[in-house]
Amino acid sequence: ATLGELWRGLVEVVADAAQAREPVPRVVSASYKVSIGYLQLFTSLLLSQDGLASTPAALLGAPEQLLPVLEPSLVGAVQVCAGSPKQIAAGLAALRSGVRGEPSPEQAEAAMVVAGALLFGVVTRRALLDGERDEGELSLGSRWLQEHPGPWFRVVLSGPCAPVSRVLDLVSGGQRAELERLAEQLAVRGHRDREVRFRGWLEVQEA
Repeated sequence: ATLGELWRGLVEVVADAAQAREPVPRVVSASYKVSIGYLQLFTSLLLSQDGLASTPAALLGAPEQLLPVLEPSLVGAVQVCAGSPKQIAAGLAALRSGVRGEPSPEQAEAAMVVAGALLFGVVTRRALLDGERDEGELSLGSRWLQEHPGPWFRVVLSGPCAPVSRVLDLVSGGQRAELERLAEQLAVRGHRDREVRFRGWLEVQEA
């Protein structure tokens, strides 16, 4: 399994758990909390360097060796990972051994939505850094994120201001080509126009 496949597997787990009906079973709640943490971590990791999404997970070494590398990402401005080093290492080992190579349709659909939201966030961040005015609105297509208070808000916020190519690497095949088309649509000046285009694309994905 590659790190990109691991990321897409985490997206599927989070998407499934987020749709659970109340009362939510403890095992589902625990699965959601653990998976959203790893998903934020791997989103930040995969967008930090070129080519990481296609890297075999086995090349990362033993989970215990990864902890010093990942430690800076475990403590954020408003969040702290609650797992012990032993628990985090055990979770990484389980992820590496349980990822399927071929995504299910549900997994592919969820990964596409999250990758599209990340792309929108990255493009908007870079536009703001280049001097674009935010037109009085928050810089991440805030209305869409606020209207979808599920798991993706924190995941999108965990994405750094990375090159667009790193977001494209999160998906493959026909999905990558579709995400490239979305990137072309978002290459406009003006946050409002960009958000309208993104929301139109999202409506097609969720139809």
